[in-house]
Amino acid sequence: MNTGDKMSKTKEITITLIITIAVIVAGYFLFFQQQEKFTGPIEKLTIGSPHQEISSLVYLAKEQGCFEEVGLDLEIKEYLSGFASIQGLLDKEVDIALSTDFAFVSSHFDNNELRIFSSIAEADVEELIARKDSGIYKIEDLKGKKIGIKEKSSAEFHLATFLLFSGISLEEINIIDLTPPELVKAILNKEIDAVVIWPPQAYNLKKELREDAISWSAQCGQPFFWLALTTEPHINEKKSSLKKFLECLSKSEKFIQENEIQAKQIIIKYLDSDKAYMDYYWPKQNFTVELPQSLLFRLEDEARWRIKNILTDKTEVPNYFDFICTDALDQVKPSGVTIIR
Repeated sequence: MNTGDKMSKTKEITITLIITIAVIVAGYFLFFQQQEKFTGPIEKLTIGSPHQEISSLVYLAKEQGCFEEVGLDLEIKEYLSGFASIQGLLDKEVDIALSTDFAFVSSHFDNNELRIFSSIAEADVEELIARKDSGIYKIEDLKGKKIGIKEKSSAEFHLATFLLFSGISLEEINIIDLTPPELVKAILNKEIDAVVIWPPQAYNLKKELREDAISWSAQCGQPFFWLALTTEPHINEKKSSLKKFLECLSKSEKFIQENEIQAKQIIIKYLDSDKAYMDYYWPKQNFTVELPQSLLFRLEDEARWRIKNILTDKTEVPNYFDFICTDALDQVKPSGVTIIR
C-alpha cells in the first residue's frame, strides 16, 4: 500500500469514528433531553440510599435531568446502609428507601407499614473470601476453619445457604461475629481464615491478599433484589410521584441497554469511583425495573430463615404479596410485573 492509499485509509477511519461518536451523542440527547419542558406543579420527593453503584438507575436519571423533565424535585439523602435507609423512611426523613430484600424482611417483621413498589436492580456481589495459606484451596477445606461474618446480616443468611449447597454443616466451621471493618482487619492479621463480605470491602480485601486470596460467590449465583420501598400512607399520598420516579428509572434502564459503556462512565464520574472497581462489579449487577415472581420466593426464604434462627418473635411467614404494590409499575412498565396475581 503506497503513502497515498495509507492517508486515504486513515482519513476514512477518522471520518467513520467521528460519525460514530456523533450518532452516540445524538442518541444521548434524543433519549434524555428532547422532551417538552414540564410546566405543571413540581412534586418534592426524597430518596434514601447508600452511595453505591447498585443505585445506578437513579443516578443516571438524575444526571440526565429526567426527574426535572417530569416535574419531580428529587433529593437523594445518603445513608451508610440499606437498613439505615429504611430507618430513615420510618423516621419520615425520606419518602423512598432503597435497600436489599433481606433488609426489608428484617425490618418488616417489626413494621408492616413498609411497602415494596419496585425492584430496580439485582446483584450477586457478596463473596466468601479465604486465605490459601490457611490451607483453603477448595470449598471442602473450609471445614474446621474460622469464618468471619456479621451475624444477623445477609452475610449470615448467604453463608448458611452456601454451606447447605456445599454439603457442609454449620457445626463443621467456627463462626466469628465481627463488623465489616473488623472482618477485613482480622483476615489480614490471620486471626480468621475466611470472611463473607460485600463491596467495596470485598474488592479491597482481594487486592490486599493478592495471589493468596481464593473466593466464591457467597450467594451461590442467586442475586438479591435492590428494592424501592415506601410506606402504606405514601402509596396514596405520593401516587403521582412514585409513577414519575419509575418512569425515569425505566428510561435509565433502556439507556443502559443501548449505551452501556457511556452509562458506566457516567456512574464512575458520579460516584468518583475507580474504573477497575467498576469493571469488576458492573457485570455482577442487572439494572432493571421489575416485580418478578422470584422476589416473593426470596422474601419467603429469608423470612423462614429468620424464624428458624429465632431472629424474630414471629412464628409465621407473612403473605408478602399483601405488601407489594404494583400500581405504579403497572402503569409505567406492565411487562415488568410478572408476580402471579
